[in-house]
Amino acid sequence: LNAIVALLVAGLAAVTLPYAMLSIEQEIHKEQLSLFYSVFLLCIVGLLGITQTGDIFNLFVFLEISSLSSYALIAMGRDRRALTAAFQYMIMGTIGATFFLIGVGLTYAETGT
Repeated sequence: LNAIVALLVAGLAAVTLPYAMLSIEQEIHKEQLSLFYSVFLLCIVGLLGITQTGDIFNLFVFLEISSLSSYALIAMGRDRRALTAAFQYMIMGTIGATFFLIGVGLTYAETGT
C-alpha cells in the first residue's frame, strides 16, 4: 500500500509540474524560480517520506518537512496576501502538529513503544 501511495504522489508531482511552469513564471519572480523548484522538491521528498516511513516519530518529522516547505511555497507569491496566507497556514499547521505530537506522546505512554 505504501508503494502505491508513493507512486501516486510522485506521479502527480511529475504530471502537474510541467503544466504549472507558465503559472509559476507569472506568480514568482525570476530570481526565485530556482528556490521555488528546490522547495517544491523538498515538499515532494517530505510527502514521499511520509509514505515510506516505518515509525510514527519519523512520520512527524516528514510531516514537518513537507509543512515547512509548503509554507515557503505559499509565501513566494508576488503580493503581500501570500505572506498573510502563509502565516495563517503556519499557525494552523503548528496547532495541528502540536496535537499530532501530543497524540504520539500519549500513544507512547500507553504502549511503551
